[in-house]
Amino acid sequence: MNDLGTECMGVDLVCPVCKGTLDRGEGLLSCQKCGKEWRAPGGIADLRLSPARYWGEYPEDVMDRLVARCREAGWNAALKEFFLERDPQYYDYTLDKRRADWHLLVPIGRESRILDAGCGWGTLSFALAGVYREVVALDAVRQRVEFIDIRSKSEGLKNLTPVCGQVGSLPFPDGYFDLVVLNGVLEWVPMMEEGVSPATAQMGALKEVLRVLKKGGYLYLAIENRWAAINFLGFKDTHSGLRFVTLMPRFLANIYSRAVRGKDFREYTWTYWEHRRMLRKAGFSDARFYAPLPTYRRFYYMLPIKDSSKIKFFLRSMAFPRNDMQRFFILAANSFFLYKIARYFVPDFSIVARR
Repeated sequence: MNDLGTECMGVDLVCPVCKGTLDRGEGLLSCQKCGKEWRAPGGIADLRLSPARYWGEYPEDVMDRLVARCREAGWNAALKEFFLERDPQYYDYTLDKRRADWHLLVPIGRESRILDAGCGWGTLSFALAGVYREVVALDAVRQRVEFIDIRSKSEGLKNLTPVCGQVGSLPFPDGYFDLVVLNGVLEWVPMMEEGVSPATAQMGALKEVLRVLKKGGYLYLAIENRWAAINFLGFKDTHSGLRFVTLMPRFLANIYSRAVRGKDFREYTWTYWEHRRMLRKAGFSDARFYAPLPTYRRFYYMLPIKDSSKIKFFLRSMAFPRNDMQRFFILAANSFFLYKIARYFVPDFSIVARR
């Protein structure tokens, strides 16, 4: 049935360019419709439109050495060595399955098929694979996908499939998934989709997600808030490293970014209302917004922000400030009734939208 290896046995793949059916051979996939061929080294389908480009947070040669070390010493030992040299706390962060606890907000059953698009090191993928029938972990960084492959085999997971691909050109059939996850991904899509505006690239990615979702399926989207309160206080944007850039009109942000970084500002985040409009335009409905606190990357609270009374209750009864700045914000919110408009200035959004 399939000479591609067990990694892709249970997942239907299509050509990311024309969405045609793929014939599977020895280390190769061929599109019946457009004739384009795609490699599958090691049994892992590589369906990237730009395979020569590298998007990782660490240099490519460093990631190559990590993957090689994973094969030699085991993924856990290699990962521990890797992060002990660079960021010891990131080791725990990478393995913290609690980061996927937001899945309890999504009304899907355990028999669901899930796509973790832009999965990174696969933290959410492994957590979700422990709950749901099937998980596909897709990333544009080949070395991350290989790491996930090594780890999933080591843990004996049969329901987690790694695929190398891009969010803007998903290599899956229409109506295939019950849930698609974009966790800290949408803002980076314009960096991979050159030649079009950032907003156009992001809209294209959202429409691709809509295409691969079943009718009634869900998108989970986690992203920073363009109008986060800390941005008004001059904190650096976590993507560009620039102060106040998210608050500027986009053309001014470009001028500013070119002057400081020598390139356009393309790492777009959006406001509460802008997100609602984008999702509606892409074809989603029933978008529910939450504030993951202190951040979507590692949250302790997930606060529904539609009802200001819930925010008021949280600020008065549940918030435990960890430093003077947080105490100041909570005091200000309670004193000046800022909870009524807090939804617009929370640090991040976690959004559950339905197809």
